[in-house]
Amino acid sequence: WGSIISNSDERLSKFEAKDWGFLFLLYVFVNCIRFFLMFAFYPLLSKVGLGWRYKEALFVSYSGLRGAVGIALAVSLDNEVFAATTEDDVVARDYTSTLFGHVGGIAFLTLWINGTLAGPLLKMLGLTKPTETRERVVKRFVEMYNNRMLDNFIRLLADPRFRHADFAVISHHVPELKGLTVEELRQAVERNKDKVATSAYK
Repeated sequence: WGSIISNSDERLSKFEAKDWGFLFLLYVFVNCIRFFLMFAFYPLLSKVGLGWRYKEALFVSYSGLRGAVGIALAVSLDNEVFAATTEDDVVARDYTSTLFGHVGGIAFLTLWINGTLAGPLLKMLGLTKPTETRERVVKRFVEMYNNRMLDNFIRLLADPRFRHADFAVISHHVPELKGLTVEELRQAVERNKDKVATSAYK
């Protein structure tokens, strides 16, 4: 891409002023299309899963970086055309060079402009603060994680190999066990009573 926009001698075609104009125009159109698509489907997205808010839709519309797949396809096409043509086929090579320049330019502009301003926009929209729904989801995940960990811990307690394990050492390596209460341990034993016989605890 650099050899194209720098008008390197490796390329017969030149990335001229009009191409730069088309590049910036294409950048505007690409962003407008993304905004249109996101808000066209917003009524549906707002009812799926946890539901989108308009601020989230606005941020997703703006922050979409482009380039990986497009550049890969442009490189492939450019290589194929150059391998199948000669220096006399100026028109074909000129088209692929211009296309490669625009695809690479879009990737650069979205990374430079959208990527740089995505952070400030996120803060301006107030999306850095977790919502009540997100806090409930995270709290529920932590509860499920702790319960799964305790269930495995209870099963390991009944294993003869770990019968003499030092709980202080275990809790040092598993910080979540440091705040373990007797009630939580009792509930874990109750949940696993069908899997581990109480007589197995020593």
